[in-house]
Amino acid sequence: MKTLKLLFAIAFLMGFSHVTVAQNVTETGHASIILGIGDGFLVTKTSDLHFGDIKPISGSGGAIAINPQYGTVTILSGNFILSGNTSIATFDLDGSRGRKDYAYTLPTNVVLRNAQGNTMTVSDMTVYRTPQSGQAGLGEHIGYGQTNNQGKATLFVGGTLNINANQPNGVYSNTTDLKVVVILQ
Repeated sequence: MKTLKLLFAIAFLMGFSHVTVAQNVTETGHASIILGIGDGFLVTKTSDLHFGDIKPISGSGGAIAINPQYGTVTILSGNFILSGNTSIATFDLDGSRGRKDYAYTLPTNVVLRNAQGNTMTVSDMTVYRTPQSGQAGLGEHIGYGQTNNQGKATLFVGGTLNINANQPNGVYSNTTDLKVVVILQ
């Protein structure tokens, strides 16, 4: 008979996404949260998801994606000049020694807002799991993996930023709505 132990961990991305739509706006710093839930299992956010600075060439809108495996930024549609720092979100999973199966979920969409209340949406959240997780490769916003023999794995998160036509300038962020839920089995 197999005993199944479930540990739930929710890691919040503080300053989950930062997008600047304008020129020469300085990026702000973001804090990390380390969360431990039972049995010595930790989910640590080690980096935020940043789309960088975006200058629209025309007011038609479009979409920009960050690949979670390589961190590459691609303009999917529209005309933009991209600059500034970009990064994928990274979560380290750390549990007791031995291989452990885990499942994860992310939201399908997250709404970003600027100080004036204007919005943009990040959609198509995808995860790349490190090769040490035992189930390497790209996954959707819901998936599974396996830790290595030391009980460690890493999740890399990317997504698609959807920019509205005539998007108002500003710094867009969301510090609460992206929740990574990890279930250790």
